[in-house]
Amino acid sequence: MRRISQDIDLQNEQILNTAIQQFCEKGYAKTRMEDIAQILGITKTPLYYHFKDKAGLFDAAYRRAMNEVYNNDLKIFTKNCCLYDKLVEAFVACAISSHQLQISEMSRIVGKESEELSKTVEYMNEMNALFYQFKTAAMKEAQRSGEIRADADIDELYTLINCCYSGVLEWVVGQEHQRPMSDIDRENMVKRLIGKVFIAIKPLYFNSDS
Repeated sequence: MRRISQDIDLQNEQILNTAIQQFCEKGYAKTRMEDIAQILGITKTPLYYHFKDKAGLFDAAYRRAMNEVYNNDLKIFTKNCCLYDKLVEAFVACAISSHQLQISEMSRIVGKESEELSKTVEYMNEMNALFYQFKTAAMKEAQRSGEIRADADIDELYTLINCCYSGVLEWVVGQEHQRPMSDIDRENMVKRLIGKVFIAIKPLYFNSDS
């Protein structure tokens, strides 16, 4: 019985990984259950055993990718180090993690197909609230410790950081289409860019001696 359960879990994982790839490459409308089954070398029956329909498969695939991003970011922002180091590490992960790029692309799909993917929209909003909670908690802790200025607006800083994340993702996607870079080259570039960004925003949010 345990062996059967392990086989089902493995098949489910393979289905989700393939679905994520197909949705990101083709978009929602052009991705078909038949194509995913063909890639996996199975019939459609196992797909409909695990997932009610394409919307259900997309929702599960989105949750699979989001879970990776959430766990990674939570690990970073709960580390015992300064906020600046956490932000740099998070930006580097944003640039080199395939899960970050997958979530970025799948979130675009959710925006376009919000009516059909209403369940995923609800989940995405719940996750955004969780990201806000632990990231602003790290910022408030940095404010209490004196790294962040006492008069700094935490919500404003959080919004600015998210805008920078979006910019990094757009840059990475553009680079992949124009001139693919290795992970180490992307990491070094992101570190340089974030360093320049913080030169500009540090006087607004960070104490000069932090």
